Amino acid sequence: MLLRDKGKLSQRSDSKQHNLDGRGKTKRKSAAVQRAQSLLWYEALLESGVCILGDGKYSVTLKLSDINYQMATEEHQQGLLENYARFFNKFSQNEQLMITIINRRIERDALAAKVLFPEPRYGDALTEYRTDHNRIVRSKLGDRRYRIVAEKFVTLTVTSPSLEQAKESLHRLSRTVTTQMWSLLECRAEQLDGVARIEILRELTRRCYRKGFDYAGMATSGATTRDELAPMEVDLAKQNRMVLTGDAGEIYCQCLLLRDYPTWLADTLRLIHRV
Repeated sequence: MLLRDKGKLSQRSDSKQHNLDGRGKTKRKSAAVQRAQSLLWYEALLESGVCILGDGKYSVTLKLSDINYQMATEEHQQGLLENYARFFNKFSQNEQLMITIINRRIERDALAAKVLFPEPRYGDALTEYRTDHNRIVRSKLGDRRYRIVAEKFVTLTVTSPSLEQAKESLHRLSRTVTTQMWSLLECRAEQLDGVARIEILRELTRRCYRKGFDYAGMATSGATTRDELAPMEVDLAKQNRMVLTGDAGEIYCQCLLLRDYPTWLADTLRLIHRV
C-alpha cells in the first residue's frame, strides 16, 4: 500500500516534471527562434519585392539569365569579362551591389533539353546551324550524368530618406542595370517580387524548397516574413563559421574577405581569365 502510494506520488511528480521540461524546451526553442530572427538584417520585405533594411537603406533583387560564357570563343570570353568589370564601376557612392550565385545540380539530359535546338525531320536552310550548335552543346556538356547550373542574382541597395523616394531610385537603377546587362553582356535581368525573393532566401537560410508564399494569409495571422525566413537555430560558437539549423539539417556558412590587392594588379581581367 505504501509502495503503491509512493508510486502514485512519483508518477504525479514525474508528470509534473515532464510538463515543466516541456515548457522549458518550448521556451528554449522560442528563444532560439527569436535569436535567429534578430540576426536577420532587415525590417520588412514588401510584396512588391522592395526590402526595407533599416537605417535608410532599401533593396531589390534581379535575376540574371545565362550569358553562354562556356560556349563563347576565347576572345568573346575576354570581352565579357572586361564588360563585367566595367559594369561594376558604374555605381555611385549611395548605391550598393551584391552578386549571389546559387549552384544547382541538374541531370544532363534535362539540361540538354533546355539548350539544344529541336531538329526537324526534314532539313531546311537552318539545319546546318542547328546541327553545329547542338554538336558544340553536347561536347560542352560531356558524358557526366549530372551538371552544375548556376543561378545568378543581383541585389541593388540604395540609401534614401523615405520609402517612396527609395522606390523611385530603385526603379530607375533597376532599369539602368537591365539595359547595361543586355548591352554589355547580352544578359536579361528581371526584378523579383516579394514571393520570389522569399523563395530564394528561404532556400538559403532554411534549405526549404517550397514554392509560393501567402502575403494575405500573413497579414491575417499577424506573422511576418521573419517567421518564414528565420532558421530554427543559429550557432555562432566558432568565430570562423556560422551554422544554421534548417528544415533538412544543418547549413554551414563561412565568409572570405579579399582585400589588400597588390599594386601590380592590372585594371584588365586577362590574368583572371587565364586562371
